[in-house]
Amino acid sequence: MKKMYVVTLALFLFVFVGMVGMAKAAVETVAVSATVLEACSFSGPGAMAFGNYNGSAIVNASATLNINCVAGSFYDMSDDDGLYETGIDAPEMAFGINRLAYTTDWVDRVGALGAGAETITINGSIAAAQFVPAGVYGDTITFTITY
Repeated sequence: MKKMYVVTLALFLFVFVGMVGMAKAAVETVAVSATVLEACSFSGPGAMAFGNYNGSAIVNASATLNINCVAGSFYDMSDDDGLYETGIDAPEMAFGINRLAYTTDWVDRVGALGAGAETITINGSIAAAQFVPAGVYGDTITFTITY
């Protein structure tokens, strides 16, 4: 009985090991890749409303721009000082032929490194003692991201 058990076990192992040795396999690889392009975009309200101004005091306002640049992208942000600028960093709002000077200030973004979403605050100010005719004054500043 013992002998038969040993013979049966030996036969089973011979057949099983032989079958494992006969198994075939095919292997193939698949290359996986993606290209992340440099990209930047703006979003946000982009409105700076100073409200009422009568020349007796400084009036301040601010606006925000949301920038979204791909992480690791270098970019520069610049502005054109508005439609009615009288020189470098000398923007003015217009009401017909009348002008109302104002200033803007924001953190310089030259050679900035994109890190996803970022909010930029643009602060503006109208100096006191500008006595101009009553009216609704306005300007448009264009901001540009170069990347």
